[in-house]
Amino acid sequence: MIRFIVLTISLLLIASSAWSFYINDGGYVDVGELDIYLASATQEDVGGSSGDAEELNWINTTLFGLGLISSYYTDTDFDKIETDDGAGWLQAYSTPGVVADYTFAYNLVTSEGETLYPDYFLVKTGNLRDDVDYRWFLFQNNELLDWAVINLQEQGYSLLEIGKISHIDNVGGAAPVPEPATMILLGSGLIGLAGIRRKLASKDCSGKTIL
Repeated sequence: MIRFIVLTISLLLIASSAWSFYINDGGYVDVGELDIYLASATQEDVGGSSGDAEELNWINTTLFGLGLISSYYTDTDFDKIETDDGAGWLQAYSTPGVVADYTFAYNLVTSEGETLYPDYFLVKTGNLRDDVDYRWFLFQNNELLDWAVINLQEQGYSLLEIGKISHIDNVGGAAPVPEPATMILLGSGLIGLAGIRRKLASKDCSGKTIL
């Protein structure tokens, strides 16, 4: 039984970290999988002065158009984190010690110390290409929801300088519930304890096993 529990734990740990990224912040920290890129926009797409209201409207219309939401987020669902000059963004690693090119991570904590777990987030950058002025990038949050993990290389934007990121808009979300792997791990542990208890209960006071 103990071997079974150890094997189960090992398999779960391997599965849960197979595609994870890490940051080095006084020690390597698992920040989860790459978040899912959804869309990008120019200032013309966002419209107006490209302030909070315009950005929230673009997020809503984009998500609605993609069929990901049925009603719009409001101001109460919206949180903005300023990251002027890339403050707070960290280089990501594919495994401890191995840099993941063009990949960066940010711990989604506000200046007031509140940890966010958004459904979606928008990253605003400076100009990343001379030929196209896309500066707004929308992502669906994935796995470890208190971390933003991004890579724009597949979209043709080699984000080499985290100093180009000015802020992050976060919408929706709530404190996470236990992941399935965690529940399985807990269940395996309880089953193991139950088996050990039955085994102990099958012995009499003299220490001999009762058949």
